[in-house]
Amino acid sequence: MNFPGQIIAITGASSGIGEALAFPFAREGAQLVPSSPRADELERVHRPCARPNDHIVVTRDLALADTLPVAVGEVFARRGHVDILVNNGRFSQRAVAKNASLALERSLIEVNYLPASRSLNRCWPS
Repeated sequence: MNFPGQIIAITGASSGIGEALAFPFAREGAQLVPSSPRADELERVHRPCARPNDHIVVTRDLALADTLPVAVGEVFARRGHVDILVNNGRFSQRAVAKNASLALERSLIEVNYLPASRSLNRCWPS
């Protein structure tokens, strides 16, 4: 597939699936918006991508709701829109579900569901 000039935002781009997607999207012509709270790892991924100067690197923690408007505002100011949003950022828990505390369940919702929903709503064309 080719993605020439398409703006592709990837949350969780500093490792795993997000990292793996960044390289082929960039190689196929996309202008990436990789994001992660880990600036050093995000830079490690971003640097070897094709055309690194065409991308907007966003250091953003999904657990901090107030970082979303700033991040989306920067992207829209510089690019005007987002064509593809890959909501990949998340965290997991390694406990038996019946033993998970309500606080842990809320954290999972606040990081895994709400930012994805909010990002989609903010990036959706008006």
